[in-house]
Amino acid sequence: MVSEKYLSYCYHCGKEIRYGRIFCDECNTPINRQIFEFFIELPKNKDGVYIRPRGKKFYDVIKLYLAARLGLSDKKRIILKSATGAGKSVLLDMLAFIEVTHFPNSLTVIGSISEPVAKKHIEEIRRWISNSVFRRYIESKYEATASKTEIKLAKFDSKIISMPQSPKTRTGWHASLLLIDEIGRLTPEAYYASFSQMATQGGVEVAASTPYLNSTVMLNVWNADDVVRISLEPHECFWIPKSVFEKKREEYKRSGMEELYEQLYEAKFRSVTNRVIPDDLLLDAIKRNEHLPNSGNLVMGIDFGRSIDPTAVVVIDMETGDVKYTATFSDDWQIQFAKIRELYRQFKPVRIVADKSGIGDVIISDLRDLPIIGVSIHNDILKKQLIDKLVLAFYNRKINIVADDFPRLMQELGSFVYYDSEHKKMGPAEGRGRDDLCDALALALQAMDVSSVNERQPDANLWSFTRVDDRSEDFGWSVTKV
Repeated sequence: MVSEKYLSYCYHCGKEIRYGRIFCDECNTPINRQIFEFFIELPKNKDGVYIRPRGKKFYDVIKLYLAARLGLSDKKRIILKSATGAGKSVLLDMLAFIEVTHFPNSLTVIGSISEPVAKKHIEEIRRWISNSVFRRYIESKYEATASKTEIKLAKFDSKIISMPQSPKTRTGWHASLLLIDEIGRLTPEAYYASFSQMATQGGVEVAASTPYLNSTVMLNVWNADDVVRISLEPHECFWIPKSVFEKKREEYKRSGMEELYEQLYEAKFRSVTNRVIPDDLLLDAIKRNEHLPNSGNLVMGIDFGRSIDPTAVVVIDMETGDVKYTATFSDDWQIQFAKIRELYRQFKPVRIVADKSGIGDVIISDLRDLPIIGVSIHNDILKKQLIDKLVLAFYNRKINIVADDFPRLMQELGSFVYYDSEHKKMGPAEGRGRDDLCDALALALQAMDVSSVNERQPDANLWSFTRVDDRSEDFGWSVTKV
């Protein structure tokens, strides 16, 4: 029996070992020690710089890269498929660090999904180099442009360039190491027309991602004959507490999104389904996981209940697309009128958009003292027009939903499907499932402009790592959010 304070974890396999050791006896090999020592000169400073390779699959990727780079292997394309938040982007930065500091006359190109993420790669690697013995060789240390997009080491004549997917992505570079971050989110044009050509003259290509709904590029690369495939399973992520996976599994199960959990945390490729709101668009809408500031310009959508269906209400900010409130109720009409008027006094929406189909027209006349207008969705054509605008809002990133606040809305959106191949009829996936809140949200969007693309950059969860417990000094990274 050994006290916990005298225990540490093998950086390679996660097995408990005595404090002060790096690997267990089985994993204490020369190549593992060499990989670890690439980063031994990165001490932990006040900013939290303390980078060490962690996990067998990450060591495997580094070994494959080194073998290809040193001419010991002809397998020069490597792809890692892993759970979200496992640290795959940090792994790619580790490869860039090794390349720029140990291979003279080298060029590393990092391809990413957006400009902020591209700059973040450079910021992180520059910070590592600045805390290592190589800091004296950094060129253009104080130049704004270089500090955001490039790193060059003078003595080695080696360089790192980070660039986002874009029609303006620079081409013509011949990289000794091409790193593709979140290949599952790249467009075919960005990958095939720009990035993939940069490693065609003998360079090594390493890609990593969690697969997403429309990950056709990643799926094609994963199935290519010349690619080494590595899949990082949740049980292999010993640096992430099991409670993180258990909590997320339960959250997604409550939201009716078990398939999305399997895709995000078990890294399973998912076939395209008949869902009205694709999973990756729904994921993007909930990714921020916090409410946006209230602009004061709110709109309320109401889908009046018929027969045994409840009345559904959604309040959304017209400026930010932030969902502020949802509710369903099945009371007598006079009680419903009172609740709607109370919600109006509480949120003061500038417009109320309600379904006037059937009895809705009569109901609207009873609420004419409010700024209410009616929209008819009494047939499939009108309903499709309404839902098409809902889908467009998700495509153009006009909606922000705090998933934990609105589980029923998330469940309805996640199980809202097309019934026919022509996408003309839609509704809940199972039996007497509900789509009332979906309709109420779609009605509220009638008062909003959803045709233009929201320029707000996606909230990248690539860097959301934190220490998790009282053994944090020795027990690595964890995920803070999806």
